[in-house]
Amino acid sequence: TWEAPVGEAPVKYEVLRDGTSLGMVTGTTYVDSIVETNKEITYTYLVYAYDPLLNRSDKAETTVVITLPEEPVELVISDVSWQGSWDRSNHINMQSTIQVTVKGTPEMDSNFDLEYIDQTGATQTLITPIFEIKESDGKGTGVYEGAVYLPEGTTKLVKITGRVISGSQKSEKEAIGLPALVNSNLTVTLTGVNSEIRDTVIGAELSVWSQSKYSGAKVKVTDTLQCNFTKLVPADDYVIKLT
Repeated sequence: TWEAPVGEAPVKYEVLRDGTSLGMVTGTTYVDSIVETNKEITYTYLVYAYDPLLNRSDKAETTVVITLPEEPVELVISDVSWQGSWDRSNHINMQSTIQVTVKGTPEMDSNFDLEYIDQTGATQTLITPIFEIKESDGKGTGVYEGAVYLPEGTTKLVKITGRVISGSQKSEKEAIGLPALVNSNLTVTLTGVNSEIRDTVIGAELSVWSQSKYSGAKVKVTDTLQCNFTKLVPADDYVIKLT
């Protein structure tokens, strides 16, 4: 948009983007629907006014427009590894690590917030920068990875929010599967394994996965045919797979 010149009203305005004429309009508003979106690109606009005799005015003040970057496509908790152990109240009694992957627009700053509940019941927040994985030529991939230590006494993960940032603009998204308690165990016993397939089953890989909580683990089957999965996020939709 722009202001009409003082004095005799012009009949038309000419709008230029990066030196290229986009056409004539009669009002003081122009919508440019041709520019690329979902990318951070700078465009420069000029406006000329024409009177009824088609005399052109001096150019209006240059206007610079920067299109917004795209939203992060995905926010994934790629791995949750608990390096500590728990007491009887399900409190972490050593520092543990949670790793986060954010996938979004390349070549930006990125961080994530981790909101959790400590052993006193208070809600705490950790803000952690994460860094982009680069190609061999230094070009950004749009994949950002980072990790944060959970302090002793953490009882519950409340929320993880990842974001990409460009200047004053930012896009953010929450990870799925939260809130969740920090500890759950699962025991799987294989039954009906006869002598013909027993040797094949022993040493095979047994995995469990919860789509709702993005949590899972893998173990090797031993001769007891009983597999223990520890440190899982509690969920009721774990799927078991033998490979």
